[in-house]
Amino acid sequence: MKDIISIDGKNIFRIKDEVLARYLSSLEAAGYLIRGSKYKNYESGEFRDVLMIGRQVDFDRFFRGEKIQELFTLEPDVKRIVFREGELLVYFLKKNYEVLPIG
Repeated sequence: MKDIISIDGKNIFRIKDEVLARYLSSLEAAGYLIRGSKYKNYESGEFRDVLMIGRQVDFDRFFRGEKIQELFTLEPDVKRIVFREGELLVYFLKKNYEVLPIG
């Protein structure tokens, strides 16, 4: 099991899938930042829980509105956001997790 804090710091995404939890731990050990968030599908209007994975500088680029160069779909549940000098991965959660409020 692995706990991932949300981007806004209000929730914890508890990953129960042991294989995914170990993989996320190895990414953190390699210096990557992992945060939970919500993604809104603008076509359907539905929100989905996601994990965002990248370096701190790439999160900074994303949240200050740096232009996205390309958006790739790597797998049905993985998207890659590419900036001029960095990237973020967005992993759509499907099962074996829960979102808990902090405090």
